Amino acid sequence: MIAYRGRFAPSPTGPLHAGSLVAALASYLDAKAHGGQWLIRIEDVDTPRCIAGMDKTILHQLATLGLHSDEMPVYQSERSDLYQAALDRLIAEKKVSKETYIWMPSLPNWKMAEQIPEVLKLVALTPPPFQQNK
Repeated sequence: MIAYRGRFAPSPTGPLHAGSLVAALASYLDAKAHGGQWLIRIEDVDTPRCIAGMDKTILHQLATLGLHSDEMPVYQSERSDLYQAALDRLIAEKKVSKETYIWMPSLPNWKMAEQIPEVLKLVALTPPPFQQNK
């Protein structure tokens, strides 16, 4: 049986606000109530919006409240090889096609997976309705 793992995934675009802190506390308490681990994943893939050093500020805010990750925090920007391997596996297993769209927050429009060398965020969905007719 897989042990319960709760996660909190802030973007380092500014200090955590009250709503983010409530979400962090809720996910922490939920993980601990289930006897599981609580992990932090820094969502640093929207590079134009990320602020240098803000990840440290966020981790300090959480630590001040006694919220410590049970493992070292993971940074999304350091995992692109894992995501590319997962996408390649899904394509090989014919679970998605090369025409499946992906979205990367730092790019202005939807692109095809084969046009982007490093896949940072995979959304196995069609583009949102507001973009389908463009």
